[in-house]
Amino acid sequence: FFSCTFLCDLTLIAPTMCRDHNTATNGGPCSSSLRFHLRALSLIICMSVACGLPTSCVKENYYADMPAVDDTSMSVAEHREAIRKIITGHKVFPYTHSTKTDCWDILKALDEDPSNTDSVLAIYAQAPRLKTAQDPAPDGWNREHVWPKSWGVFDTGADTTDVLSLRAADANVNSARSNRYFDECTATDCELGHVEAPLTLKREGLWTPPTAVKGDLARSIFYMALRYDGDEPFTEDLELSEVGNITAYRFPVLSTLVQWHTDDPPDAAEIARNEKVCTDYQGNRNPFIDYPGLVDKLYANGVPPPTLQATGKTVLAAGDVALIMVNGDQPDSWALVALVDIGPKVMIAVTDYPYVNGALDTSAPGGMVLFHTPASGMPAGTVVKWEMADYSLSTFGTKGSFAMVAGGDKILVFHYTSVDSNDMPVPATYLYGMLYGTSNTGWGSIGLSELPPGLTAGTSAVDMGTAQNAVYIGP
Repeated sequence: FFSCTFLCDLTLIAPTMCRDHNTATNGGPCSSSLRFHLRALSLIICMSVACGLPTSCVKENYYADMPAVDDTSMSVAEHREAIRKIITGHKVFPYTHSTKTDCWDILKALDEDPSNTDSVLAIYAQAPRLKTAQDPAPDGWNREHVWPKSWGVFDTGADTTDVLSLRAADANVNSARSNRYFDECTATDCELGHVEAPLTLKREGLWTPPTAVKGDLARSIFYMALRYDGDEPFTEDLELSEVGNITAYRFPVLSTLVQWHTDDPPDAAEIARNEKVCTDYQGNRNPFIDYPGLVDKLYANGVPPPTLQATGKTVLAAGDVALIMVNGDQPDSWALVALVDIGPKVMIAVTDYPYVNGALDTSAPGGMVLFHTPASGMPAGTVVKWEMADYSLSTFGTKGSFAMVAGGDKILVFHYTSVDSNDMPVPATYLYGMLYGTSNTGWGSIGLSELPPGLTAGTSAVDMGTAQNAVYIGP
């Protein structure tokens, strides 16, 4: 069962529902209101999609909805977006965890030395390192981000732990590579990359890996640029370019990567690794390994493909989102749905702090769960689900200690554009509110929370009475 950490687009489900309830024509998207008539079953279906329930990893089935590489009926941007949707929404594993499967465990399996099952094969050194010699052990290995963290991956988000861009590497060599971009170099232009990786070269800002893995690394970079458009919280829009821009997350050198892909096509080991990532771990694939011709399709003449422009509201109002599920029992969880098209990078907070005496009381027990909308925007009907679990921290930000009390609690949703001196988000507009549980006495000064400004009891602020768990099933 795959962990719930991603957005689910109800427009994949809603057309049938809307057609049944006469709220859209021709099976089109639902209107931006609660006329979605979301039934409990539809919510369960949506969450199953969002949670990444296993989809066949058989190549032909996995890409059943992918346009043909030679399809000329759509633009390059449309083709790119169609493929991106297929590979997005993979299972996210923790980077490090004492008891759960984490990225250390996965790389020990994916990058195992074929001649010695007690070792991993270090990507740049092209030499074995004992699995037990995890950094900082002497002569140890660690986890190399092929797309360097400082070029837009950083320490949180699904991209940080994506094993299609993680490789086992000698720890010392990894440090030598640092955040250098990939490009060609010669011994007369560069120096040895590291003594433990004799087939590497480097100079200021540049790294040349061993020839045997140049294509592998290029396809990993292509995957990251396609997979991540800032479409999940705490990820950025990663792109390729001929001239790098680290602050804009534009990774070079595109023409070199295209050439490496051509000169070093996928071999049996790379294909098997890609298969194992899908079947055993993340549930997604690198399409540039499966369909090498996509590089020419999307990067013809070394020009990065255009991206579709996002639309939607960037200044939100009360009722633009609605909570549609709360669960106060362990594990705590909630789900909300966008009722309007929301623009890119809109910051939203869900909190259990009370609104008291005209302000959000962040000195009271409570916390916040934070996320921002994708770079592509968030269409009406998109569901965001949060669950109290370790993996949630890869997708959502937190402040304080958000915890839903089964006996009674309040949940407030607000849009924010700034933070205070304590780095706490400052509400710009309250979007939705909910009270629930046996200790619930309603909105008011003696209750769980006063009614924040802009919210209307009964519509954008709902009182669930003594119910501890609830799913919206429509009027």
